[in-house]
Amino acid sequence: MQELKELIASYQTLRESGRGPAICNTIIETARQCNLDKDIKLPEEDAKELDLPQRDSLVGQAYSRQVPYHMLTSVASALPHVGICSIWTSIVTSVAFGPQL
Repeated sequence: MQELKELIASYQTLRESGRGPAICNTIIETARQCNLDKDIKLPEEDAKELDLPQRDSLVGQAYSRQVPYHMLTSVASALPHVGICSIWTSIVTSVAFGPQL
C-alpha cells in the first residue's frame, strides 16, 4: 500500500507528461497485488490506450480505496499497547482484509 501511495503521488505531478501512462500501468499492477481489483475495475489494456480523464478516474479510484486503509492503520498504531489495541487491531484487519477465519 505504501508503494501505491507513492505511485499515486508521482502520477499527480507527472500525469500529463509522457510518463503518465507508464506510472498508471504500474499503479494498475500494484493495485492488483494489493487485491484492489476486487473493489475497482482495472483495465486489461495498456494505460496508453486510455485517455487522460480515464487514467485520472482509475487513479482516483485507487486513491480512494487506499486512503481508508492508511487511516485505519495510523489510528491502530497510535493506540497504546494495551488490551484495547489488540481489539482495535483485529477490527482494522477485519475491515482492511476481510474477516479472518
